[in-house]
Amino acid sequence: MKLYRLAPFAIFVVYLLGIFAAQFALGANLSSLIFVSDLDDTIRVSQILSRTDHHLNTAVNYTSSKMPFSHMPELYSQLLADGAGFQYVSSIPKPISGMGERFIKNSGFPAGKLWSREGKTKADHKISSIREIMRQNPDHKLVLLGDNGEHDPEIFAEILKDSYMGPRVEAAFIHELYAKNETLPAGEKPFFTAGDLAVSLNEKGLLERDAALKILKRTVRSLHPDPGLKAQSRQHLTYPFFAEAPEERLRAVLTPLSANTPDAEIKGEMSHLQNALVSRAQHTKPLGCLRNLLLRLAIGIKGIRTP
Repeated sequence: MKLYRLAPFAIFVVYLLGIFAAQFALGANLSSLIFVSDLDDTIRVSQILSRTDHHLNTAVNYTSSKMPFSHMPELYSQLLADGAGFQYVSSIPKPISGMGERFIKNSGFPAGKLWSREGKTKADHKISSIREIMRQNPDHKLVLLGDNGEHDPEIFAEILKDSYMGPRVEAAFIHELYAKNETLPAGEKPFFTAGDLAVSLNEKGLLERDAALKILKRTVRSLHPDPGLKAQSRQHLTYPFFAEAPEERLRAVLTPLSANTPDAEIKGEMSHLQNALVSRAQHTKPLGCLRNLLLRLAIGIKGIRTP
C-alpha cells in the first residue's frame, strides 16, 4: 500500500488526539459522577456533638448564609463546572428541611435535592437515600462526603461493603473534626479543610491541578494568624476552634498527602497548611464553649465572610 493513501487516516487520528488533548487541558470531565454530601460538620460549621451549640445551630445558623466552611462552596462549584452532579443527604428532620435548602442556596453551593429524614434512624435514612440515588442514576458513580461527628464513617463502611452499592462508589471522604481515637474504615479518606480536600481530589483525578492549587492557597491565607475578630472568625470558618484533631493525626494525614504530589508548588502550600493547622492544635485548645458561641454569634451578626 502506498503511503499517500494512509495520509487521510493519519490526519484523522491526529485530529482525534487533538480533541482528547484539548479536553484534558480544559480540566476533569466529571459528567458521570454525583457528589453526595452531608451538611452539618461536613460543609456547615455546626459543632453537632455539642448539645448547647446544637440549639444555636437550629435557632441561628440554618437561616444564615454565613456559616459554610470556608472555600467549600467554591470547591463544590468548581466540581459542578467540571460536569459533576450534586445531591445532599442529611439527618435534618423533614419538618425543617427548608432551612437546610435555604442554607445550600444562600451559601452558594450547587443546587441539588436535599434528602431529609422522616421516620427512620439516621443510619437507615442515609443508607436508603444513597441506595435510591444510585437506583435513579444507574450510569453514575458516587463520591460520598461526610464527617466524623456522628456515624458517617460507619455508614460509608457499610455502603462500601455492600455488593450493589460498593462498586458504585468512586471515593469517600470524611471531614475529621473530632478526636475519636479510631482510624477510618478502609476506603475512606480524611480531610480537615477545603484545601487538603482539593488536593486529595486532584490526586484521584477528580479536580484539575490549577483549581486545586487555587483553593489550597486561599485556605492557607484564611488561616494566617491575626488577633483581630475578623481574622479569628475567618480562621474559625476554615478550621473551627472546636476541632479536636491532635497534632499527631494532622501530621499523619497531611504529610503523606504532600509527599505523594510531584507538584512542587502544591507541596509547598501543603507544608504551609500543615504548619498552620498544627500551630492551631498546639495553641488554641481548650478555648471553651462560651468563647465558641460568642465567636459564632459575632460571625452571624457581623456577616463576616472569608475572601
